[in-house]
Amino acid sequence: MKIALGIISGVLISVLLASKLAVAAGQVEQLSTQVAALKSNGLGTPTKQEVSVYIPPKQKGRELSVVYWLLDFNQDKYVMNSLQPMLDEYFKAHPEAYYMIVAVPSLNKLGGSFYLNSELTGLWQDYTVFDLPFWIEQHYNLTITERRRGVAGFGMGGLGALNISLQYANVFGVAFSAGPTMLQSTDFKTQLTAWPQPYRMAYGASVAPISGEEYGQYPNFDGSEADLALQQLWMQGIANWPQKIDLFYRLGSPLSLWLENAESDPSHQGSAIDQFHQQLTLANFEHQFHRYPGTTKALWPNRFEQALLPYFTQTWR
Repeated sequence: MKIALGIISGVLISVLLASKLAVAAGQVEQLSTQVAALKSNGLGTPTKQEVSVYIPPKQKGRELSVVYWLLDFNQDKYVMNSLQPMLDEYFKAHPEAYYMIVAVPSLNKLGGSFYLNSELTGLWQDYTVFDLPFWIEQHYNLTITERRRGVAGFGMGGLGALNISLQYANVFGVAFSAGPTMLQSTDFKTQLTAWPQPYRMAYGASVAPISGEEYGQYPNFDGSEADLALQQLWMQGIANWPQKIDLFYRLGSPLSLWLENAESDPSHQGSAIDQFHQQLTLANFEHQFHRYPGTTKALWPNRFEQALLPYFTQTWR
């Protein structure tokens, strides 16, 4: 009888523990919407766009903040599923953290849009800055200010997070950028040549599309006025950082920024990030800058847990 009671008690305890663990877990939801900003794209990218949303365990009396995570080149929304166990553990261990994470793909047949507006690839920046937050926050009945709305990314997503936050700090007041895909305008020819071809093809289609084609025009650096103008088109998304910093100051909205650089990323990218950090410092732009061993592509899941999550948690305490 005692043995039977012990077994029953053990089963009840196990059930209760399992119930508590289930309550403590977050959830991942898949959402889709029609995006008017992509209707005119020339690559056949679907106007129906999907995102993956991680929602932490509910806390009474607290309103969620939101991190919009801009995904990397060729990365899709299902990457969130692989992160869910880690996210559950993190939010369980850090009850002070209370924010949802929205994984935002920007896929097209070339690999990615770089979160830029383009007559060929579509108005991805408009979608990301205006349509997406309105849709998500209306869906979850959230009323938040820009100080509780963050944008983050690795690689191509890190570049998008920088471009968007510097131009729209009145929308996204907190930004995290890891290994952003950027180049130096001071050594543009050498660095553009070193950039992997898939990135060049996708980026060129975004910033310098050729009418009637599904690709863009490349600078040939012949010194002509037409080619110099073409170079300026190419620099608008991946360079020209002093001008973007000036624009940020003219807009006048505060921005909390984390910038980091992986030591084993391509040298042209690392030097551009270092230069950008120096430009921010010279402009008295308060930011956090970190460098770590390895590569962004290999270590981004670790950096998500060890840097991105703690940064937003600390910022929104």
